[in-house]
Amino acid sequence: MTGIARWFPANRYRYLAFLAGFVVAASATAVSLTADSGHRSVRGVPQPPAAAPSTRTGPVQVAPTESTTPQPTATRQPVPGTQNPLVVTPPRTPRPTSGTTSGTPTPTATSPATTSPGAEEPEDLLKRRDPLPEGVPEQVSFFMGGGDTDCLEQVFGSPDIVGAAETVEIPTRIVLCFYGFDYQLKSLAVTITAPSGAVTTMTLLPTGTYYSTRFPALPGEPLGKYQVTAKQEKLEAFLGFELTRRSSPHFWLDAPQSESQPLGTDFDLYLGGFPANRPARFHLYDAQSRLYHTSFTVAVDAVGEAHAVIDTKSDDLPGCYGIISDLPQKPGKEIKYRFCLS
Repeated sequence: MTGIARWFPANRYRYLAFLAGFVVAASATAVSLTADSGHRSVRGVPQPPAAAPSTRTGPVQVAPTESTTPQPTATRQPVPGTQNPLVVTPPRTPRPTSGTTSGTPTPTATSPATTSPGAEEPEDLLKRRDPLPEGVPEQVSFFMGGGDTDCLEQVFGSPDIVGAAETVEIPTRIVLCFYGFDYQLKSLAVTITAPSGAVTTMTLLPTGTYYSTRFPALPGEPLGKYQVTAKQEKLEAFLGFELTRRSSPHFWLDAPQSESQPLGTDFDLYLGGFPANRPARFHLYDAQSRLYHTSFTVAVDAVGEAHAVIDTKSDDLPGCYGIISDLPQKPGKEIKYRFCLS
């Protein structure tokens, strides 16, 4: 102890230098071991793998999943190499025929057949025999003679067109007759100009007697002024008329009055001037016995017009039938039509 006491004062600076160097060396060793621990696993202890460094700088974005449903846009164009979207077309419902069931109850004496402006057909009308409704005449006479000739056989003079008054009311039967032309060897060119400016052209072949054609003054035709022109080489004739709606009820059955038609023929019934949006009732008779058979109604549109079809079948009874309206009519001026089947 005495020796150390004598040595330490004499060598204290050397001892302090040695101690400082030892401390520096120990510190360097500790730093080195700490740095190595970030790269080397401790033996015997499994270490999780180091995560790969990320290069993202913003929030995580989820990649959108491509939809299989096309998204409609105003400028969407097909992508090359892909199929166009499937377009589904709804099936069309076929119009019921005499051999199909439409779901409409079969008309009875208390449920008269009903038509619509879309030209629906009273079902099996000619086979029906109903009790006589109150206020309906049991018997009605129908004119059984006459014919359908509207033009004269021979008219000489300058070219002319007749058959339509200055004002024609819907519906009606118009037959245009052309006189003063060569009926023997030459055809006749006819044009009809509608109020809209649309032009209908036709060529009438020589008949040896006269030229004629029908004009459809029917519901749905454009209203206004029409111009008819007939030309045959240097010969020319004109006719103008105005097509208007009726102010009082009127109907027209498009059926030949002098000829019998085959069983199964359909006849068009046109209405005009009837109370708007109200069903119009008609009565069917046997034109020969004059006895009442049945009644049916026709749905009238917003302008008082309608189109129905008298549907006949091949197994209907042959003969002549008559139709009258349920609306009151002046005596001697009743509107009555008949049609015959064989």
